[in-house]
Amino acid sequence: MADGLRLGVLDPAVDAGLIRVTDREVTFRHPLTRAAVHSVAGPGRRRAAHLAVAAALTGDDTADRRAWHLAAATTVPDEGVAALLADSAERAQRRGGVVGEARAYERSARLTPDPDVRASRLAAASRAWANAGASRHAITLGEEAIGLTRRVDLRCRVKPLLAHLAQQHGDTAGAEAYLADAQAYAQADPLGAARLMSARVNQFWARLDVTGMVPLCARVAELAAADAGATWPKGPIRLAAAQVLAGLPEGVASARALVAACAGHADGSAAELAEVFCWLGDHDTARALLEPEIDRARAADDVFLLAYALPRLAGLEWRTGRLHAAYQAAAEAVRIAEQVALPVLRAEALAALALV
Repeated sequence: MADGLRLGVLDPAVDAGLIRVTDREVTFRHPLTRAAVHSVAGPGRRRAAHLAVAAALTGDDTADRRAWHLAAATTVPDEGVAALLADSAERAQRRGGVVGEARAYERSARLTPDPDVRASRLAAASRAWANAGASRHAITLGEEAIGLTRRVDLRCRVKPLLAHLAQQHGDTAGAEAYLADAQAYAQADPLGAARLMSARVNQFWARLDVTGMVPLCARVAELAAADAGATWPKGPIRLAAAQVLAGLPEGVASARALVAACAGHADGSAAELAEVFCWLGDHDTARALLEPEIDRARAADDVFLLAYALPRLAGLEWRTGRLHAAYQAAAEAVRIAEQVALPVLRAEALAALALV
């Protein structure tokens, strides 16, 4: 055991029935006992215990636990520990553990000394919490990140998410300010500016203002195309949608050309493009886009994406006469939107349910 201790020192606790010792594992007989022991130990002893546990966790399979124990023993910003937690967040993301990812990024940010790096990790935590359905907390972290940094790329990562979350709560007051920011950022970070400007498109989309949507979507697609390494299909998808709504013939060809670009993206792009194909009556293509995106959202525990995609699946099922499946999709979307307190998505889900 750590610090030269031997298992024999635990004998009084075993005799009193407080703990069990099997092989080299110690377990408390009741969770309240564990909580009481943790409570009566002073901060210094707790930190020493966390450090001792971290020192014993040396294997690759215990890296996440080691990072959290080191974090619990740390009282000042420490980039080494913060980096370990950021690595833990990335592993959680690959496993589809969105809450674990969000918690690890947020704790990592709190221990990060550099303001720009801290802002980047807060931005990652904000996105993960949004995906987990904690949109109010995501907004708080995103606003904190913006206050920490002047870097254009970081601000362009956070502001589109904040605009989108604000819209989901019915707040559209800041839309014009975000559009002005996007214009200012266009030269330094065209893809970031495109994402930010795309948040303004939502205002036109909500009221089907085709006249305003087409030129704005064209600018979004232009900015996205200016970044040669960009793989962000949502901008061109929104332009294709606007063109289809406006009755422009190039919209159909653009929509079909974008189907392959949605593969592997779990950001709502496929669901948005699927809706366009529902308008066009191409239900097979719409289903081929929607079902894999919903599967990806379930695998990643992305309740935000589920709440967005399921009403569109309900609309597809309704159009194809599968009313029971349509009812199931819409009802699930209502439950999710209510659980994560997203009133706009709840309204969309209720509209789909009413239609069914």
